[in-house]
Amino acid sequence: MRFVLALVLACAAMAMPTAVAARQAGIDLQWSAPAQCPDAAAARARLDEQLQHESTPEASASVQIARQDRGWMANIAITADEPFAARTLVSADCEALMRAAVLVIAVAIDPVAVAEPLTRVDPPNPGAGGPIVPLPSTRSPTAAPLTERAHRRSGSADRIEPVDRRSDRELPSEHALRIAGGLSYAIVPAIAGSAQLAYALQRPRWRFEALATYLPPRELRYDDGTDAGGRVQAVTFAARGCPTPRLGAVRFPICLGLEGGPVLGRGVGIADERRPVTGWLAATAGLGVVAQVHRVVALTLHLDLFATILRPALYVGTRPDLFRAPIPGGRATLGLEFRLR
Repeated sequence: MRFVLALVLACAAMAMPTAVAARQAGIDLQWSAPAQCPDAAAARARLDEQLQHESTPEASASVQIARQDRGWMANIAITADEPFAARTLVSADCEALMRAAVLVIAVAIDPVAVAEPLTRVDPPNPGAGGPIVPLPSTRSPTAAPLTERAHRRSGSADRIEPVDRRSDRELPSEHALRIAGGLSYAIVPAIAGSAQLAYALQRPRWRFEALATYLPPRELRYDDGTDAGGRVQAVTFAARGCPTPRLGAVRFPICLGLEGGPVLGRGVGIADERRPVTGWLAATAGLGVVAQVHRVVALTLHLDLFATILRPALYVGTRPDLFRAPIPGGRATLGLEFRLR
């Protein structure tokens, strides 16, 4: 009888690891993350550390991690006895985001298992005379603060509101490239087309822009019955700073700066077609609208005003000036802005 009882106890002891493994394997964890983040094996190991309780119920959880504007975002869906509310976590550090997502799953599935290690830690007793040793932190010293996007119900729809308590200095910069085209009235006293390439460095409250604008050739002729006239084209460069108020996904840069560049002229309808080169310079002020329609794409509209400082002029032969750049001017451009980071 003793031999049979010992045999039964030995078999039960051998079966215990298998039961724990089955319990852990019974938690269906669907993990999707980019290569820069911890993989499913690391998440499973972390979850196994959190859940060390025999009463853990059968459950399933799904975590999808994706890159976003200022770090990483995790969408978490949990189903145990009943579905839990979806959770969304945001962090600049993907390792911290993985630990937080696993903690959310563990607390939702079995909060007792997560709380047990905490209850086993004895508080320090200063009166005993022993040293007080602080518990080590599992958070990386360089990890950025973790934020959560809370789900608030409005009628039958869920509304997600981002919560980010980091200061402007802690938020990363954004870089963008803009391609635009439009109409201008600046160097030549007539409405002309223009093409533009721009770089933007975006911060939460302001942006810096560097622009290159090309004005294609345009012909002007004298009103004296001859074919004499001139052809003019120009390339200008601008640098400007822009305070940038924001309303939802739409930014409104208010820009001030300087713009100038070479103006290339050429005589038309005369024997000696000289090609003079002169310069144009103006102070600029403008208002823009940058509407984010995709994670990396935005529609842009910019209206700029010029106050010309250096006014080029073109004349042919001994004739008077064919034109002189106007003092006030303007430009309207419509384009696409592509976020580089």
